[in-house]
Amino acid sequence: EEAVIILHLGSRTTQEPLLLDIATVADRKPQLLTEGLSPAEQRMEEERKIDQRRPSGWDSKSHREATFPVNVIHKGLIVDVARADASQKIDKVRILNCIAGEQDLDETPHPEHTRYLEVNRGLAGVFAVAAWRAAVAEGHSLEDDGCLPLKRALREDVGRRDLRLHLAGLTISHTQLKDLCENLPTQLTTMSLSFEGCSSLDSMEELGRGLVGLNSLIKLDLDFDGCRALTSVAALGPGLAANMALAELRLNFCWCKGLIGAGGIEELGHSLAGLVSLTKLDLDFGGCGAPTSVAGL
Repeated sequence: EEAVIILHLGSRTTQEPLLLDIATVADRKPQLLTEGLSPAEQRMEEERKIDQRRPSGWDSKSHREATFPVNVIHKGLIVDVARADASQKIDKVRILNCIAGEQDLDETPHPEHTRYLEVNRGLAGVFAVAAWRAAVAEGHSLEDDGCLPLKRALREDVGRRDLRLHLAGLTISHTQLKDLCENLPTQLTTMSLSFEGCSSLDSMEELGRGLVGLNSLIKLDLDFDGCRALTSVAALGPGLAANMALAELRLNFCWCKGLIGAGGIEELGHSLAGLVSLTKLDLDFGGCGAPTSVAGL
């Protein structure tokens, strides 16, 4: 099943990505990492949009995933499909031949194949994305030589075209943001990053630099709703300007009250002017107060 997910991610175009949740049992209790929110947590977020005093679905997700065993994530980061076992021997033969693109699924599979490496890296990338929020929330090291080398796993997931990462509500340090932005897969065509309610986020510099290396992006969604420590969006401009293939762009700065005044809006506008492929643009500065200038837009 995991291999099917990876092959799908590598070949998809406009379809919605298949989702892979990761479950295990620890201390006789079920543990679950989900891509995005669970249905119950989604309902919590919908209710919170109506009443901000309601519990946060993202806080609930962080609490739920905080106890997920690190050793399980580590195993997912070092998986090797050629050496893995299947319930039936013939199943492994057929799985490996399917991955390698062979017509005869019952033939003896190749002991090594470039597609095996692609799937291994893709699986590690799936685990890295699924575990990233929980690892950041718990302050785990993501270094390449640590027990959770999530940076390397994400960076080496060269077949990934779509990245959706929700860090809403977390206290993110500059180092943690840098860890993400310096290790984004360079061939992404679609990216959605949510920093909603990240009260410690006060700079766009790391993200701006990270975007410079993503010149294949076609669709980009960045959500900074409620990031009240932000005082300027200017540093985001050069990264956006480097993505000449961008067709759809959404930037949400609602209730970023630190942006009262110009807040780099004019500089951002100048950067957007060169995006000749852009067909859909959604900019939201609601609740930021009255800007002193929007001439650049």
